[in-house]
Amino acid sequence: EGVDGLAYFAGGILGGMAGAAFVKSMGNRMNAVKEGKTVTKSMSGAGAKRGTVTRKRLSLIKRRTIQNMSSSSQSASNSQIDKKRSIGFSLDLFAFVELDSVTATGGEVSFGIVIDIDHPGESGIFISGGDGDGLNIGGALGAGFVFGDIEGSSFTIDINAKLVSPTFIFNDSGFNGMALSYGPGLGCSVARPKTWTYTINDFLKMFD
Repeated sequence: EGVDGLAYFAGGILGGMAGAAFVKSMGNRMNAVKEGKTVTKSMSGAGAKRGTVTRKRLSLIKRRTIQNMSSSSQSASNSQIDKKRSIGFSLDLFAFVELDSVTATGGEVSFGIVIDIDHPGESGIFISGGDGDGLNIGGALGAGFVFGDIEGSSFTIDINAKLVSPTFIFNDSGFNGMALSYGPGLGCSVARPKTWTYTINDFLKMFD
């Protein structure tokens, strides 16, 4: 009976140890499963966060691309408008009375009417005058044209050939127009006149 008691006692100890080992093993497995879920959840959260950041970046890139395309389109449109303006037809026609009095040095003066082809409201009357060099005496009636506007400074070459007098007009860009006049005179001169105008638009401003 003493031997049987020891056997039962030893069996109980071994059974308890086995049970404790089983419980511990099960606990470790549950902890491992829980940690795995936590890691998976963390990875899933990080992935979702990265996905959100990626979508925001793509949205920003898309907006910037649209803005750049819009800016390029606007620039191209402005370029086309400027191109159309630059090739527009601009011409002033004028009729005048002139007086030349240049003996080595002297002056030339003229006045008349101007018709602005591209801006009719800028049509009106004008007066022009400036210093001249050469030898040129005469007076005449004439008509002519200039590209652009008649106002401002210019450089002229006036040739009086008894009754017919051609005048060549230049500005900073080169040849800008010419005039032909009829009247008594003789000689040739170069002058640097400046032209002023009083236009229809100037008159209408009085009633604004």
